[in-house]
Amino acid sequence: MKILGIDPGYERLGVAILEKDKQGDKECVLFSECFKTPAKLEFSERLNLIGEEVKKIIKNTGRKFFPLKLYF
Repeated sequence: MKILGIDPGYERLGVAILEKDKQGDKECVLFSECFKTPAKLEFSERLNLIGEEVKKIIKNTGRKFFPLKLYF
């Protein structure tokens, strides 16, 4: 099972792709990145950049993911 994890923020956005082993005991990090947006841009432009970057990461991995939503 592959999991897409996103640590949201509009200045910095953390993205990781994890894979669980077949037994479901351990996770392996397949991809990890911190995407930054320029502080001088308007908020809407920053959100657009974040959306485009996340789309690009998902497209480039060519994988299907298990959705997971956590609230803190």
